[in-house]
Amino acid sequence: MEEPKANPSKYFNEQEYHTVLMGRNDTETDSAKQTASLLELLRSKDGGLKTEVLGFLKKENAASLLMRLISESQNEEDTVTLISTCWESGINFIGHHGFFANLALHENLAITLEALTVLEELAPEFNETDWLSISSQFESEAQSNSPMAPLIKEFLLLRNRESQTHPDHE
Repeated sequence: MEEPKANPSKYFNEQEYHTVLMGRNDTETDSAKQTASLLELLRSKDGGLKTEVLGFLKKENAASLLMRLISESQNEEDTVTLISTCWESGINFIGHHGFFANLALHENLAITLEALTVLEELAPEFNETDWLSISSQFESEAQSNSPMAPLIKEFLLLRNRESQTHPDHE
Protein backbone atom coordinates (compact mmCIF):
# COMPACT_ATOMS: atom_id res chain seq x y z
CA MET A 1 0.00 0.00 0.00
CA GLU A 2 1.42 3.35 -1.05
CA GLU A 3 1.89 5.98 1.64
CA PRO A 4 0.21 9.31 0.85
CA LYS A 5 2.55 12.14 -0.15
CA ALA A 6 2.98 14.99 2.28
CA ASN A 7 1.12 18.14 1.33
CA PRO A 8 3.57 21.08 1.66
CA SER A 9 0.71 23.56 2.04
CA LYS A 10 -0.14 22.07 5.44
CA TYR A 11 3.14 23.43 6.78
CA PHE A 12 1.83 26.95 6.21
CA ASN A 13 -0.92 26.41 8.78
CA GLU A 14 0.51 28.60 11.56
CA GLN A 15 -1.65 26.90 14.18
CA GLU A 16 -0.09 23.51 13.48
CA TYR A 17 3.43 24.34 12.27
CA HIS A 18 6.05 27.02 12.71
CA THR A 19 6.40 28.34 9.18
CA VAL A 20 9.59 29.82 7.76
CA LEU A 21 9.29 32.27 4.88
CA MET A 22 12.85 32.69 3.65
CA GLY A 23 13.95 35.65 1.58
CA ARG A 24 10.99 37.80 2.53
CA ASN A 25 11.75 41.49 3.11
CA ASP A 26 9.62 41.94 6.20
CA THR A 27 11.09 44.25 8.82
CA GLU A 28 9.09 42.42 11.49
CA THR A 29 10.67 39.12 10.55
CA ASP A 30 13.52 38.22 12.82
CA SER A 31 16.37 36.67 10.83
CA ALA A 32 17.59 34.73 13.86
CA LYS A 33 14.15 33.14 14.29
CA GLN A 34 14.07 32.24 10.59
CA THR A 35 17.49 30.63 10.84
CA ALA A 36 16.53 28.74 14.00
CA SER A 37 13.35 27.50 12.33
CA LEU A 38 15.22 26.40 9.22
CA LEU A 39 17.78 24.56 11.35
CA GLU A 40 14.98 22.87 13.26
CA LEU A 41 13.43 21.67 9.99
CA LEU A 42 16.80 20.48 8.66
CA ARG A 43 17.42 18.51 11.87
CA SER A 44 13.96 16.98 11.79
CA LYS A 45 13.74 13.26 12.53
CA ASP A 46 10.94 13.17 9.95
CA GLY A 47 12.88 12.19 6.82
CA GLY A 48 10.02 13.22 4.56
CA LEU A 49 9.91 16.71 6.01
CA LYS A 50 13.67 17.13 5.68
CA THR A 51 13.49 15.90 2.08
CA GLU A 52 10.77 18.47 1.34
CA VAL A 53 12.84 21.26 2.88
CA LEU A 54 15.93 20.24 0.89
CA GLY A 55 13.84 20.06 -2.28
CA PHE A 56 12.37 23.49 -1.61
CA LEU A 57 15.84 24.99 -1.05
CA LYS A 58 17.03 23.45 -4.34
CA LYS A 59 13.94 24.62 -6.23
CA GLU A 60 14.46 28.15 -4.92
CA ASN A 61 18.21 27.93 -5.68
CA ALA A 62 19.00 29.04 -2.15
CA ALA A 63 22.80 28.97 -2.61
CA SER A 64 23.32 32.60 -1.64
CA LEU A 65 20.97 32.25 1.34
CA LEU A 66 22.83 29.20 2.66
CA MET A 67 26.21 30.84 2.15
CA ARG A 68 25.02 33.95 4.00
CA LEU A 69 23.69 31.85 6.89
CA ILE A 70 26.95 29.91 7.07
CA SER A 71 28.94 33.15 7.10
CA GLU A 72 26.76 34.63 9.84
CA SER A 73 26.62 31.49 11.98
CA GLN A 74 28.02 31.88 15.48
CA ASN A 75 27.51 28.21 16.40
CA GLU A 76 29.70 25.48 14.91
CA GLU A 77 26.95 22.84 15.14
CA ASP A 78 24.66 25.14 13.13
CA THR A 79 27.48 25.73 10.65
CA VAL A 80 27.91 21.97 10.17
CA THR A 81 24.17 21.54 9.55
CA LEU A 82 24.10 24.39 7.04
CA ILE A 83 27.16 23.14 5.14
CA SER A 84 25.77 19.60 4.98
CA THR A 85 22.56 21.11 3.60
CA CYS A 86 24.60 22.47 0.70
CA TRP A 87 25.53 19.03 -0.60
CA GLU A 88 22.39 17.23 0.57
CA SER A 89 20.13 19.66 -1.29
CA GLY A 90 21.91 19.21 -4.61
CA ILE A 91 22.10 22.97 -5.13
CA ASN A 92 24.76 23.92 -7.67
CA PHE A 93 27.50 25.83 -5.86
CA ILE A 94 29.87 25.96 -8.84
CA GLY A 95 31.73 29.24 -8.80
CA HIS A 96 31.73 29.26 -4.99
CA HIS A 97 34.53 26.73 -4.54
CA GLY A 98 36.70 29.34 -2.77
CA PHE A 99 34.05 29.79 -0.08
CA PHE A 100 34.02 26.05 0.65
CA ALA A 101 37.82 25.72 0.34
CA ASN A 102 38.15 28.33 3.11
CA LEU A 103 35.66 26.41 5.24
CA ALA A 104 37.62 23.19 4.62
CA LEU A 105 40.58 24.78 6.37
CA HIS A 106 38.55 25.32 9.56
CA GLU A 107 39.87 23.91 12.82
CA ASN A 108 36.59 22.05 13.49
CA LEU A 109 36.76 18.54 12.00
CA ALA A 110 33.04 18.34 11.21
CA ILE A 111 33.12 21.68 9.36
CA THR A 112 36.18 20.54 7.42
CA LEU A 113 34.56 17.23 6.46
CA GLU A 114 31.30 18.83 5.33
CA ALA A 115 33.12 21.50 3.31
CA LEU A 116 35.30 18.84 1.66
CA THR A 117 32.14 16.91 0.81
CA VAL A 118 30.71 19.97 -0.95
CA LEU A 119 33.98 20.36 -2.87
CA GLU A 120 33.92 16.68 -3.79
CA GLU A 121 30.39 17.12 -5.16
CA LEU A 122 31.57 20.13 -7.17
CA ALA A 123 34.81 18.50 -8.39
CA PRO A 124 33.43 17.10 -11.67
CA GLU A 125 32.51 20.66 -12.67
CA PHE A 126 35.89 22.23 -11.84
CA ASN A 127 37.89 23.68 -14.66
CA GLU A 128 41.67 23.87 -14.49
CA THR A 129 41.63 27.36 -12.97
CA ASP A 130 39.21 26.27 -10.21
CA TRP A 131 41.36 23.28 -9.36
CA LEU A 132 44.60 25.31 -9.34
CA SER A 133 43.00 27.84 -7.01
CA ILE A 134 41.91 25.14 -4.55
CA SER A 135 45.19 23.27 -4.82
CA SER A 136 47.22 26.36 -4.00
CA GLN A 137 45.01 27.06 -0.97
CA PHE A 138 45.35 23.48 0.23
CA GLU A 139 49.05 22.83 -0.48
CA SER A 140 50.40 24.88 2.42
CA GLU A 141 47.80 23.43 4.79
CA ALA A 142 48.67 19.90 3.69
CA GLN A 143 52.33 20.54 4.58
CA SER A 144 51.54 22.08 7.98
CA ASN A 145 51.23 20.49 11.40
CA SER A 146 47.53 21.32 11.44
CA PRO A 147 45.21 18.57 12.70
CA MET A 148 43.37 18.92 9.35
CA ALA A 149 46.52 18.39 7.26
CA PRO A 150 45.95 14.63 6.76
CA LEU A 151 42.41 15.24 5.49
CA ILE A 152 43.55 17.95 3.13
CA LYS A 153 46.40 15.73 1.85
CA GLU A 154 43.94 12.90 1.25
CA PHE A 155 41.56 15.19 -0.61
CA LEU A 156 44.40 16.40 -2.84
CA LEU A 157 45.58 12.83 -3.49
CA LEU A 158 42.09 11.61 -4.35
CA ARG A 159 41.42 14.60 -6.57
CA ASN A 160 44.77 14.19 -8.36
CA ARG A 161 44.02 10.49 -8.89
CA GLU A 162 40.54 11.36 -10.20
CA SER A 163 41.92 13.94 -12.64
CA GLN A 164 44.42 11.38 -13.96
CA THR A 165 41.69 8.79 -14.39
CA HIS A 166 39.21 11.23 -15.97
CA PRO A 167 41.23 14.03 -17.60
CA ASP A 168 38.11 15.31 -19.38
CA HIS A 169 36.94 16.81 -16.05
CA GLU A 170 39.74 19.35 -16.06
